[in-house]
Amino acid sequence: MDRKIIVEMFIKTLEKNITSSNEGLKIQEEYLADQPGPMQSRYDSALVEGQWQMSEMKKKHDDMLRALSLMKEVANIQTEIIGNGSIIILSQNGSHNGYFLIDAKGAAGASVMLEGMKYMAITSQSPLGKALNGKKSGDIVEFKTSRVMKCKVEGVY
Repeated sequence: MDRKIIVEMFIKTLEKNITSSNEGLKIQEEYLADQPGPMQSRYDSALVEGQWQMSEMKKKHDDMLRALSLMKEVANIQTEIIGNGSIIILSQNGSHNGYFLIDAKGAAGASVMLEGMKYMAITSQSPLGKALNGKKSGDIVEFKTSRVMKCKVEGVY
């Protein structure tokens, strides 16, 4: 498992998402520019709805930018104790899953594949992230989603 390659893959994935977000913001700005203002039409709900959507899109975009910056900061961090920036391999019922713990919600849910294993970005505020924080290889982690889950930390990178 090459930590550097995995982090670089996450960075590239997030950069692609940011590029798509930029394109979406431009489209939304053009749409808003074409909408009549409240003084031009009694049907101004499209403008109000569009402004709300633009605001939400900008928040998500800003979250992704923060996540990208944080990923670049933690790219070379390596520790035996799980914390921000850790790559973690967990096993449960014979299957293995990889995770990238990153304290930025703009990265949550992003995933990459390397050598047949899927790695998913999680935040330290997620149930799994909270359970993993401070653990080390060999520890058993228990966390609750819709049910109680147990898994073993196979590796921390």
